[in-house]
Amino acid sequence: KQRISQDYHNVLKTTDIILDFMLNLLLSYVCYHIISFVFAWTPIDPFRMWMIISVFCLVTSMLYNYHNVYLPMRTQTPMFFVSHLFLVNVEVFVVPAILIILLTKGRVSDFYFSWLLLANVLSFVTLASKKITMLTILHYMRVRQKSMKRILLVTDSQEMADEYMDEIFDNPQFGYEVIGYVGNLNVIGLEHLGTTGDLDRVIKEEHPAEVII
Repeated sequence: KQRISQDYHNVLKTTDIILDFMLNLLLSYVCYHIISFVFAWTPIDPFRMWMIISVFCLVTSMLYNYHNVYLPMRTQTPMFFVSHLFLVNVEVFVVPAILIILLTKGRVSDFYFSWLLLANVLSFVTLASKKITMLTILHYMRVRQKSMKRILLVTDSQEMADEYMDEIFDNPQFGYEVIGYVGNLNVIGLEHLGTTGDLDRVIKEEHPAEVII
């Protein structure tokens, strides 16, 4: 079950990465034609255009991954993802913009600068909206006991167990279900599933998604 769960999350992450790449690809293409119309610019060679767009989208996707945009969304806030998306789009805009200013002049500079700016703005707005929507849906489901993750605690500390459980109860959108604890001392408020010597047996019987020590 744990392996199936991990494979499921890997599929979701890969799908999210591909979807973001395709969205950026589409947005960059649309922005190119918008800026071409505004500047009355003669379209550049299609091969050159798609090369620029592909490089932009590839670099952006790599930076998304580097800046943890694809972390599991169970315990992260919308602001976490929005701020990281914003950081990536600033990085993707500033460095090429400086190069464009240094290497080109006049109309060409204005065209590429405007294309890059519009593509980054639309990319940030679209992907931030997508993340917020996904988080809202997932939080809604988890508050209603859907997509729950079963947790097993390993502890002998009443204080630490209480602190952990308070965090779980205060954040139902995390979707955590604590099935009990394994330990050598009595912890009030949780089901005692065995001592630390029984840990292997309990894991095989209960199949928790995570074991928290």
